[in-house]
Amino acid sequence: MATRFASGIGVERAIYPLWQNAPVTPTSSRNSSLTSQLARERIPPYTPVSRAKTLPRRRWVAWAASKGERREPRSYLLSGGRRLPSLRHSRVGAMANNIQKQIFAERAQFPSTRTKAIKAVEKFLEGRTLVTFFTSFHHVVEISGDDCDMLQSVLQHIDTSKGVALMIDSPGGDGLAAELIVNTCRAYSGTGDYWAIVPGSAKSAASIICMGASKILMADTSQLGPVDPQIIRREQNGWRQFSAYNLVSSYDKLFSEAVKTKGNLEPFLQQLQAFDVRDINHYRDLISLSEDIAVKILKSGMMRKQTKAQIRKNIQLFLDPKMGTISHARSINRIEAEQCKLTVEKLDVHSALWKAIYELYARTQDFVIGRYACKCVESSDEVFTVPPPQPRS
Repeated sequence: MATRFASGIGVERAIYPLWQNAPVTPTSSRNSSLTSQLARERIPPYTPVSRAKTLPRRRWVAWAASKGERREPRSYLLSGGRRLPSLRHSRVGAMANNIQKQIFAERAQFPSTRTKAIKAVEKFLEGRTLVTFFTSFHHVVEISGDDCDMLQSVLQHIDTSKGVALMIDSPGGDGLAAELIVNTCRAYSGTGDYWAIVPGSAKSAASIICMGASKILMADTSQLGPVDPQIIRREQNGWRQFSAYNLVSSYDKLFSEAVKTKGNLEPFLQQLQAFDVRDINHYRDLISLSEDIAVKILKSGMMRKQTKAQIRKNIQLFLDPKMGTISHARSINRIEAEQCKLTVEKLDVHSALWKAIYELYARTQDFVIGRYACKCVESSDEVFTVPPPQPRS
């Protein structure tokens, strides 16, 4: 069978047409007010105006916002290869007054709308500099090695002498990229470590990044996830996603039963033909790689005083679906993370810190599910984004 995707760590993909922006609807009573506000503020479909400039497509673009600069930073928001016109080139900009600029920035979620929220969270972080790393649950994207380049571009230009706090929200991606991001955050932090803040969901490879932190800040609504590899295979009915554990265990079970059977082997042989032993060996390697990355990161961080065997035993809930998660999409909450011996600090959902975190989370999440970005790495001074993938013709 052909294998389309075999990442070290699996990724969950939201099934939506790439060219659609599903409306945001409140999912719970605690976020209905702010989420509804963001949905109302979201910019309507953009119609180019004659004075708007056109830029070539780029993989990512940066906002260079200097401190003390009164005007809006140069914001390159790409959509189909076009730049969103600046305020002075737009119909709104023609009105040229502060309230209209503010409204326009709110609708488009300009960096300035999140800078205040970033600084509000930093007041509670004991001097650490906050960096956000969001990848979309709406667009079909995943954590990749290129994200580390974006992260370094931000970390190089900010003060990290008192440490780094990384706010992360992502469905996951490549485990090797996650390992690289962990090493990058540690290298740039003046304290040699970083904190991970999980306001929503940090699944799969994003959970690996959280494991690399010295502590994880989670509310009772926050979610981590299993880190077992996911495989997308071509089946008779199209492409399907499977857990590498399930594929390997199914093959082993069939093979074992075939060896023990003394009668008709034909049913077993027919089923074993669906597997390629080379793929099975590859899946075994991916499982070992996933486990090795998680254990190695924890051994050099929050579990440095424990042996690798102890660490492996502690995090079985993350490694083996049979230990309770069953599905790769299953969430691992704060209490379960603590039971796995991870260093977790509880965020009180009624606290001022959580209020600040949630506003930043809601605004950035709204930005990466829209038409201008699918990934965002941001501090109070620097922003890098990746435009959404274009629909295939």
